[in-house]
Amino acid sequence: MKKIEVAVLDSKISDLYTAELFHSKFASETHDMFNLHGTLCYLIIKQTSNGLVMSNYEILAENERGKVENLELALKWCVDKGIYLANLSFGSNHFLDSQQIKSVVNCYANKGMILVVATSNDVFSSYPAKFSSVIGVAQNHIRYQDEDLRSHIGVDILAPSEHKINVFGTQIETEKCNSYAAPYICSMVGKLFQKYGILTIKQTKKILLQDDFHEPYMPDWISKAYIYGKRPTTKAPFYFQEVSDPSQADTIVLCEGAEVGANALVGKHCVNLTEEKIDSFDNNYFFWSSQNRVQQIQKANPTEHDFDIPIISLTIPESEDNWDVLFQLKSLFVKEHYNAYVTSWEKSSVLYDIEFLPPLKNKDSVQIRHFLYWETYYNQSDVLLISNYKEITKKYISTDIDIIIKRESYGYDIEIVENDQHHKSILKNICLDQTVIKKIYQQLLLLLQ
Repeated sequence: MKKIEVAVLDSKISDLYTAELFHSKFASETHDMFNLHGTLCYLIIKQTSNGLVMSNYEILAENERGKVENLELALKWCVDKGIYLANLSFGSNHFLDSQQIKSVVNCYANKGMILVVATSNDVFSSYPAKFSSVIGVAQNHIRYQDEDLRSHIGVDILAPSEHKINVFGTQIETEKCNSYAAPYICSMVGKLFQKYGILTIKQTKKILLQDDFHEPYMPDWISKAYIYGKRPTTKAPFYFQEVSDPSQADTIVLCEGAEVGANALVGKHCVNLTEEKIDSFDNNYFFWSSQNRVQQIQKANPTEHDFDIPIISLTIPESEDNWDVLFQLKSLFVKEHYNAYVTSWEKSSVLYDIEFLPPLKNKDSVQIRHFLYWETYYNQSDVLLISNYKEITKKYISTDIDIIIKRESYGYDIEIVENDQHHKSILKNICLDQTVIKKIYQQLLLLLQ
């Protein structure tokens, strides 16, 4: 049986157990007797495993909240100590935290760390549990039995959370809580590693989930990527770091015209943006194609609920840099603390952290509405912006505002139509630059108030 070390990244465990730790890092000198969260997670793993080497990094404060900076320090500490399995109760529901958390988690996940993460208890998306680079865990409760719900909030697996454990010589039962389900799965992963050695995140999920495993619906795991083929022409920045040496990449992105050698994808995740079928990817690493997203949409639960957020339709000439327009509009919403769910029908949008909304066959098109309703609901979105998808917005989704950008001989006509009030304004500009996009955004804000 291989020696496997697991880190509990949580509050400080009780002083009564610190002598059992192999490594430890504490921010406070004494244990808060009223904060047993880390201690209970530690004891659940200890009781449900056999021979795992335990460590503890204090990441959660007395109020059981943590900072992203502390998470990054904790993950670096783990890698420096040679610890590649960690149990994590840290998380945030706020979309403003998501990008920083994703960057940190992806960096260390792509160094080989397996993070077992409890999702939020309020049944909304939380970060990092939502990300495909971690194992998202929820309690085995009836509300999480819905596969569609789990696909939106990123829960990979369910586990028992009520455990009878001995604490300070007294037997207690832990409460129904996702935080106490994650240590159970962490223990399971530890057993797998004891048997097989450290596995990749995909290998681990495949063994845990068996027939329920699916490839990620969105390629949100990338930290460093090498791009083959003709990349999109845009000023929008990638959400990850592009590298010039494929050996430094965790992910290979295949664009149209890509020519790769037989071994180019070995040991790498792969994102396929071409129309070609790729059979040479490494099955131990994630593989994404547009079909992954199609499968998620087709599984969406039907709903008759009306959207309770503003819906904006945006039509941009295909010859324009639509990725940059969408990226800038999303960024402007973020600056005002609005959580905008921004979509594009083009596959390359996934490289810029824009939601990919693939064209579907007519018989499946109503699924787009169902999917978007639940996505925006569980992500607690403030506004939905749908780009170049008129066949859906005309038939299935009533929009509040339509933006139509037209190319004219002198430049651009930009129509902004408020449907309820039958109000139309037209901006005439010689270019479609940052200043003009900001004018569009300011006009949107006035109409949305």
